[in-house]
Amino acid sequence: MKACRMPIGFAVVILVFTTVVKAESESDVRFCDPHHLFHVVIPSGWIFQAGESSSHLLVFYGPEHDQLIYIEYFPEIAFSDPMDFAANVLEHYSADYGLPKFELVRELEPIDLGGVKAALAEYDYLGRIERTECRVFVIIDQIGLTITLSEAKPHYAVSKAQFDLILADWGWEVSP
Repeated sequence: MKACRMPIGFAVVILVFTTVVKAESESDVRFCDPHHLFHVVIPSGWIFQAGESSSHLLVFYGPEHDQLIYIEYFPEIAFSDPMDFAANVLEHYSADYGLPKFELVRELEPIDLGGVKAALAEYDYLGRIERTECRVFVIIDQIGLTITLSEAKPHYAVSKAQFDLILADWGWEVSP
């Protein structure tokens, strides 16, 4: 595994989290998460939002439309299977108290994320605008993670193609 270096522009990230990043090319950035669970290449134009992030949430804004990627940490999760974890979350989203106008547009399915068993679902809902989200659920070292692309519904297909590239380069810092 390559060692990560810190570009000057991400000094704030290092101060907020003990996160390390490295340039993959002139424009892409390798992001190593603060809990040392994963690393991922963030494409040019995407910006880590330190002010919106916390120890349990990482937020990245994309350069176009209403693109958002957020990664949530769920420490000491009660589930051992990501499909069960995902089904539970989706049940809450579809409940009367859940996301307004929630509709599953791609059935929950098992996937492989960097050699780790995961689950993926796509759904629409109504926030301040109509949104589509692709959410990946994974459990690593008894920590649940959700990795989510959220985009305005009309622009989702273009952003999803970029998200697929991000997921294809996903790597784990811990042994899967």
